[in-house]
Amino acid sequence: MARLTTDNIKKFAGKFVACGKPIDRAFEILGSRLMPGTDGCYYLDNNKVSQKAVIIEANKVAIKRNLPLIAYPGVGEPVMRFAA
Repeated sequence: MARLTTDNIKKFAGKFVACGKPIDRAFEILGSRLMPGTDGCYYLDNNKVSQKAVIIEANKVAIKRNLPLIAYPGVGEPVMRFAA
């Protein structure tokens, strides 16, 4: 999996977004909470979830860690947000 470095963070339309495969970034952020299933699905905290749900949860964690959000269709605008 790719590590978050200055090489894979790009500025797009004035906002910072992480580049690379969204699911790879989600695995990096969520760590052992996320497991691939043998049937092509994903398990988050031992619950079968869609890839969209994985990205949403990874973005929630990214916000808390002050990391760039993961761009993914239907998940919202990937902007750099900071936890309160």
